[in-house]
Amino acid sequence: MKDYYVVLGVPRNEDPHGIREAYRQLAKRYHPDRAGPEASTAFREVVEAYEALSDPERRSRFDRSLRRAEGRLDVAPDTIVLDDEPPPEPLSPEPVSLMRGFRRMYPSRDEILERVLHNVLPSRAPKGEQTVALDTELLLSAAERARGGVTWLDVPVFRGCPACGGSGGGLLYPCAACHGCGVVEGEARLRVSIPPRAPEGVVLDVPLELAGVYNLLVRLRLRVGSGL
Repeated sequence: MKDYYVVLGVPRNEDPHGIREAYRQLAKRYHPDRAGPEASTAFREVVEAYEALSDPERRSRFDRSLRRAEGRLDVAPDTIVLDDEPPPEPLSPEPVSLMRGFRRMYPSRDEILERVLHNVLPSRAPKGEQTVALDTELLLSAAERARGGVTWLDVPVFRGCPACGGSGGGLLYPCAACHGCGVVEGEARLRVSIPPRAPEGVVLDVPLELAGVYNLLVRLRLRVGSGL
C-alpha cells in the first residue's frame, strides 16, 4: 500500500497547512515543465498524495486503511536510527546521512555521487542507464523491530549552482562556488517507514525519485542486533 505521508515527506499528524506547503514545494520541484518529462511520475504521485490527504474524509479513510495494512493501533510512530552499530540511546530523532550514516555499503560512496550527478548532467550518463540498488544494513533492537517506526534519510543531490546559474562561468574565469562545473552538492531528506514486526532479513527498497535521483535506490536489509 502506498504511504501518501511518505510521498509528501510529512509526519502522519501533520496539519492541513503543513500538507499544503509540502505539496506546493514538491509540485514546484517535480512539475514536468520545470523538471522535465522524466519527473512526471514523481509529480503524479505528489498530486495523488495531496488529493488524498487534503480532503478530511479521504484522509480519514486512508489513515484507517494504512493502520489496517500495518496491523497497528493509532499511535504516533517511533523514530529508528539507521546504523550498523548500536545507537547510544534506544531511539534518536536525528536524521541519517546516506553518505555518512553507514559503515558498509555497495556501491562505493564515489560511485554513488557519480550516479547522482548523472541526474543533473545527462551528458555524463550512458544511454539506457539502469537503476542500481545501494545495499545497506538497518540495525534494529528486538523492540524496535516489533514496534516499527520511521526514520529520516538524507540523500546526496546536485543542483544548479545559484552563483553562476548553472553555467560554470567562463573558461578564463570559472565560477568559484562550483569550481566551474555548474552544479553544487546538497542533501534532500526522505521519510522511510519501517513496518511493525518485519521479519529479520527482509529487504526494503527505498526509491529516490522524490529527491530527483532516478538511477539509484536504497536497499535496506533489516537485522536485529544482539544485546540491543
